[in-house]
Amino acid sequence: MHYIELLKATNKDFKIKFINILKDRSIFDTKELSYLYDILLDSKKVVIEFKESDLESLNNVVIELMDIGICFGDCSFHEEFE
Repeated sequence: MHYIELLKATNKDFKIKFINILKDRSIFDTKELSYLYDILLDSKKVVIEFKESDLESLNNVVIELMDIGICFGDCSFHEEFE
C-alpha cells in the first residue's frame, strides 16, 4: 500500500495546544508527555491512501497537489509492503 501523510504542524491552535501540554506541571512522566503529543499530532494528520496505484501515478498525484498550492505543512511519502 502507498500513502501520503500530510501533517499540518504550522497551525496556531496546534502550537498553543503543544505549549499548554509542556506547561502542564502535573505531567512529570515522559511517556505520558509523549502520548499526549502523539494524540495532538494525530489530530492534525491527513492520510491519503492509494491501494492500486503505480509509482508514476502516485508521483503525478503529488505533483498535482503541489501545483494547486494546497499547503498542509510537512509532507512525507510512505510505502508499505505486505
